[in-house]
Amino acid sequence: MGKGVVVFDSVTKRFGEVTALDKISFTLRRGLNFLVGPNGSGKSTAINIMLGLMKQDAGFVEVMGEEPRKVVEKGLVGALPEKYHFYDFMTGVEYLSLVAEIKGASRDDVKELIDALSLGDYVNKVIRGYSKGTLQKVAIVQALLGDPPLLILDEPFANLDFWTSRKLIDILRDKAKKNVSVVLSTHALSHIKGLNGYTVVVRKGRIVKVGYADEVLGKLWRTAVVKTSEPEKIVNRLVKLGLKARLSKRGLVVVVLEDEEERTKLWETVKDLGLLESVEISYGVLDEDEAFDMVMQVD
Repeated sequence: MGKGVVVFDSVTKRFGEVTALDKISFTLRRGLNFLVGPNGSGKSTAINIMLGLMKQDAGFVEVMGEEPRKVVEKGLVGALPEKYHFYDFMTGVEYLSLVAEIKGASRDDVKELIDALSLGDYVNKVIRGYSKGTLQKVAIVQALLGDPPLLILDEPFANLDFWTSRKLIDILRDKAKKNVSVVLSTHALSHIKGLNGYTVVVRKGRIVKVGYADEVLGKLWRTAVVKTSEPEKIVNRLVKLGLKARLSKRGLVVVVLEDEEERTKLWETVKDLGLLESVEISYGVLDEDEAFDMVMQVD
């Protein structure tokens, strides 16, 4: 088959009557790779298949030229699956030291990653008392230990604060420069903005677009989703100002912003209509299925 780091060819996966992946094909490359789409689009299913945690019902899958499970068993993959488990009776440092020993990493490696992800004194406490954010950090350190040549990370930014997310991005960018291949799934586009990785966009188990991030995510990065009590007023005003604004069936205002001037017009419109106190504006629409579909159709 193809010589990509990860190859999917006509892969289908069903759970009862639900088709999670519908004959999807893609080839991921060396360096940074992103699997993006709304929640429930099939990203985690694809990741689990890559990690050998489940088997596809049809189609061909290859990871580093082999069957996924074999590559994982050889210790060539640093994995962050959707669901992870620890020996939660241990402290963080005890657990990560054990993982390091198994992976052939040093205690210095453990300390370096603990410091990088700001785990601090939490590592000396028992894992079962950790918050979701701290558990996520431990899971990420576990994946990174041993310097595996391939990292497969499912929603790595979940439950992380802004600064830890930025640090993780720096780590992954540095890994890619050192010929480590990275595959990460996310619905939070803000985290990968500026990283022109090879990108597969999925929606309801099917591929929408494939290409480098700057090309395929351009509109999504520039999209604002506005939640307000007066959506019609905002849409009408923005359209009169020449902005590409639409109203979704759920009452969301979806605006594709071409530049900083249009972003300013959006905020000025909200202010002029007296809605500043009640409005919520987010950028990137992969957590809103209908908005995602609308943006993909905008000319």
